[in-house]
Amino acid sequence: MLLGLVDERLAREREIVRLRGENFNVFRLLRVEADEDRLHSAFIGELLDPCGSHDQGYAFLELFLATVGKKDYWPEPAKTRVKREYDIGTVVIDGEDSKGGRIDIFITDGTRHLSIENKIWSNEGEKQITRYCNSDSDNHHVLFLTLDGHGADTRKTNYSPISYRVELRRWLESCQRHAADQPILRETIKQYLLTTKALGGELTMQETEERLMELMRQHPSAARMIRDNYDRLIQREVGQFRAEVVERLKGMSPIQEAPETWQVTTDLDDVGAKWAGVKICRTFWDDTAVGWYGDSSFVESPIYGVSHHKDKPGRVERDSWRTELAKIMGGKTWSSDNWPCYAAFDPARFRDDAAVAALLDRVKRAERIEQVTQKLVELITFCDKELRRSDS
Repeated sequence: MLLGLVDERLAREREIVRLRGENFNVFRLLRVEADEDRLHSAFIGELLDPCGSHDQGYAFLELFLATVGKKDYWPEPAKTRVKREYDIGTVVIDGEDSKGGRIDIFITDGTRHLSIENKIWSNEGEKQITRYCNSDSDNHHVLFLTLDGHGADTRKTNYSPISYRVELRRWLESCQRHAADQPILRETIKQYLLTTKALGGELTMQETEERLMELMRQHPSAARMIRDNYDRLIQREVGQFRAEVVERLKGMSPIQEAPETWQVTTDLDDVGAKWAGVKICRTFWDDTAVGWYGDSSFVESPIYGVSHHKDKPGRVERDSWRTELAKIMGGKTWSSDNWPCYAAFDPARFRDDAAVAALLDRVKRAERIEQVTQKLVELITFCDKELRRSDS
């Protein structure tokens, strides 16, 4: 069983993979990439165990001790045993005299002890490192392993903080080099190394692409389905985004004050239409409207501004608004036959990766909705004020 982490089904998978000479992605199959205990503590503990199924003896343990500065701490490597979830007694919370608990990874030669407490997403338990340090403290050193290497809440000196980003990465890279002539073991360590980088958002573009390509090779049908439906997903989300903006607009001043006098319309249902958008006007505005328009998918190159047909009465007056509208819109503006003033609507553009990420993120999406809504409200308020004045 590869590194003691897989059940019989996965063990059979491994044997098939070995016979085919292919890589085996145990972490993806197990679906435990972010699980502290089922993946990370188990995998690290198995590599450190001289009796582990990696068949590399003490090599990985010695590399680890060298990486964390404890090479001279371990006089009896031949007697080393590694234990997971090691029980050191009932938990007692008593300040610096606290004791007890279960240690994630406990390494001992019978005289010296080295423990690893692994924290990725969870917080340190109450007096947890203090409790572990108090267990045979003269012969015990505790390593506090986190993503970024932050310190533990303890005054004890027989502990050290280490991180996935520095010490663990260096150790795994040295293990990978040591296993250069063991393809399955080497690739498994590589995949685990990429998994730990992904946890901290540290994958390089090349590593991200390699991981993606591997997933696509393993799941070609899913990759094809994603490719075919990606644009459809973005269009659907943009449509929902537009609907949320419209709903927000209707609840804001000045529309909410006299909703029966306002018209907020969308023309996005015509599949063959060249343009799509949102149009906001009031009964006494005649042909004037505030608009938010774009291509038929409503994704690329959206614009917003004030529209008024060139042949309708009042166009000259609307043209005189350009200076004030440009100030409100806060950027470069243009005019055309039917648009006295318009500008690119960047908060409503969803083509680049950052914008799409914002669209799909709940918090950032709400921020975008607020940005778009406020811009439209500013134009609506200005037009309503000017047209009320001219109407009177």
